Amino acid sequence: MDYFKFFDEYKKRVPDAFQYLVYESCSATPGRRISGSGKQSDASFVPKLLPKPAQNPCDAEGNPWPNIIVEVANSQSLASIIQKTTQFWLAPNRVEDVIVLKLWKWNSTRDQNGTSLRRLTCYKFCRRRSPQNARGHYLPVQAIEFGTIDATNQPYNGCTAVGMCVLNISPRCIYRGCPRQPFANNVIIDLFHIQQEIFDSM
Repeated sequence: MDYFKFFDEYKKRVPDAFQYLVYESCSATPGRRISGSGKQSDASFVPKLLPKPAQNPCDAEGNPWPNIIVEVANSQSLASIIQKTTQFWLAPNRVEDVIVLKLWKWNSTRDQNGTSLRRLTCYKFCRRRSPQNARGHYLPVQAIEFGTIDATNQPYNGCTAVGMCVLNISPRCIYRGCPRQPFANNVIIDLFHIQQEIFDSM
């Protein structure tokens, strides 16, 4: 299932932002592979303008840490996501933003129109802005429901069309550590497109 098809779409829509980024799947990039599959992200975005070798490299080749990490959590619990985000990705001098797409368990149910009834949640963590709980774990600065049911399994109509639920990513996070910020506007990702891609693959 290709959860990241939407990034190709947004590369076309906002080329001024993505021409300065390297989009990678960490599992397919040996230079950035971290020992143990539990420490590999599903996708990462590295500004081309970051210095190399990096002051705090992610590997022996001197590659910089990605500024944006994307994780797709299907069976992984929210608690384990928060723990992994806190202890690994948002550790000092590493990633700036972690975006988690949580796909909650689907019971193969559909409505009368054949639409899948499944809860989908997007969590955004920010190393500089995320609050921390009593255990020191980072909490998301933003949680966006983009499925068709909510946490109580009731119908959710907040993401039924383009523009209803969007994720904004600041260029200050995307280009953190770069000598210049080549793109001034937020990158806006419409979660409806992601929802449709997931449902089409189910």
